[in-house]
Amino acid sequence: MVDFGIMQGRILPEDLNLLQVFPRSQWENEMVNARELGFDTVELLYDKSMILRNLLEVPENLEKLGILKKGSINNARILSKSICLDYLTELSIFDSSQKKMFWGSIIGLTKQLAGTTISIFVIPFLEKNNLSSAAQLDKLVSLLDSLNIDKIGGQFGIKYCLELNLPASVIKNAFDQSGFKNIKLCYDTGNARSQGYLPEVEIDNLGDVIYHVHIKDRSVGGPNVMLGKGDVDFEAGFKSFERIGYDGLMVLETPYSISPAKEAQTNLSYIKQYIAKKNE
Repeated sequence: MVDFGIMQGRILPEDLNLLQVFPRSQWENEMVNARELGFDTVELLYDKSMILRNLLEVPENLEKLGILKKGSINNARILSKSICLDYLTELSIFDSSQKKMFWGSIIGLTKQLAGTTISIFVIPFLEKNNLSSAAQLDKLVSLLDSLNIDKIGGQFGIKYCLELNLPASVIKNAFDQSGFKNIKLCYDTGNARSQGYLPEVEIDNLGDVIYHVHIKDRSVGGPNVMLGKGDVDFEAGFKSFERIGYDGLMVLETPYSISPAKEAQTNLSYIKQYIAKKNE
């Protein structure tokens, strides 16, 4: 069964004019609000200001962030199952001086969170690490293989989900050749549509390469908008997710403008209608 989550900072944002910013003054309240709004989980934001990194160093903060030892039960709090390493978009894997820090951050955090409810690391290859060709993706796959990242994921129970701005055919070919078991894809519906791709077609083509999903709506070449206001065909997309047997997390990475909590709830209600239709 699909669990619906929301990206940290989208319910009680620090600044209405900025996205992908850690809710510095409201993070504890946001975890509570997410549960009250009907979300199953919160995707933690390993932010560029490194606020989350500092919070993770304090043991008593872990439970407040929804991070528990694997197998533990705490019905009073929402659980965090995934973390988006947004910080890494500022470190280029193609820069020798930054590459070591990039991979060191991933491995260090893997060891730190091993054995907890966090089992998915989203690694966005965007901004400084945006890949624009099959050749660049092949180079990344070779690098991942040489660094034994797939083996490290298996050892510590982590799935590394790469977020890529490339067509499905290129991604599928690279993953099929890699043989990776613990390195998968984070599929972003809005980003794909913005680039002119049809998510309902790509999802069918990618199949089990998809291990994690970010839900957004965008028009072709357009910005992130409220669900249903862009060009993503969610009805067709959810039928594709059903065909490939997807039952993982779907994390809303939706925007806000005036009333973030209300807008988050509206987006959640919008997307849940497609689960309801499936069950009719």
